[in-house]
Amino acid sequence: MSRRFLHITLTVLWLILIGLLVRRDLLIPSLDDRESRLITRARQEQYYGIWSGSRRIGYIRENLAPGSDSGFQLSQEGVLALRFLGQVRTMRLRLEAALNPNMELEKFDLDIGAAPYRLRARGKYETGRLTYTLDTGQGVINDSLALERRPRLDLNRRPWLLSMREVGEKRRLPIFDPMTLRTRQAVITYHGETRKLIRGRVHRLRAYSEEFAGIRTRFFLDDRGKVIRAESAAGFVLLAEPRFQATDITTSGQDLERRAAAGLLPQQWPSMERLHDAGTGDRQSQ
Repeated sequence: MSRRFLHITLTVLWLILIGLLVRRDLLIPSLDDRESRLITRARQEQYYGIWSGSRRIGYIRENLAPGSDSGFQLSQEGVLALRFLGQVRTMRLRLEAALNPNMELEKFDLDIGAAPYRLRARGKYETGRLTYTLDTGQGVINDSLALERRPRLDLNRRPWLLSMREVGEKRRLPIFDPMTLRTRQAVITYHGETRKLIRGRVHRLRAYSEEFAGIRTRFFLDDRGKVIRAESAAGFVLLAEPRFQATDITTSGQDLERRAAAGLLPQQWPSMERLHDAGTGDRQSQ
């Protein structure tokens, strides 16, 4: 009786083990829609750390996905922590934009704030004119910009520049900055391929520079047109990083008084106080 029970028990265990092996090696489930979407988003999503010297003071998350009418849908989120006049201010940014198939701007929606100020700007391009609405919380400004051609945004993916092959080749591009609601006619220069050591790894990149109003910045693209590193005239560096690194902000940043006094901060940087006062004055004048 006991031998028969032992035989049955061993047979049952053997069948269970065989079933587990079959399930592991043969009955492999395929990816469901949710998992596929996560993989697709991971390929489209890129994080950038914002560096000031040896300190990471913020990050930007950029997602560029296929949109309607063969265009693209851009989503950006950013956090920047800076110390100014002895106080730490955290600026948060959210940008949604629709781009045409050439990655040129169709419409945008920007929300940016650094306590106690916050503003929202929305606009769209139509036949040579970019109309926008700026809400500062104290007033609303409606205005427009006349443009000769549809502008581009400062994306961190710029495949259209890969067509530049000759060292020293230049292109003039209209670039719209939603943070300042201005368009600049930037001159892009291609400086050839280079090897650059970034975080202990050698990257083969394409080097470019952008010049506008006497301010020059440098940036480096990979062979797909993605920005790997960008360097501003103010000394800030944008560096492509994994999410867990880019979002690890462990410092409030360096004081800005010294850089502002030295004229290193670009004039087109957003001034929350100026926009706030402009909205108040516009409302009072109505």
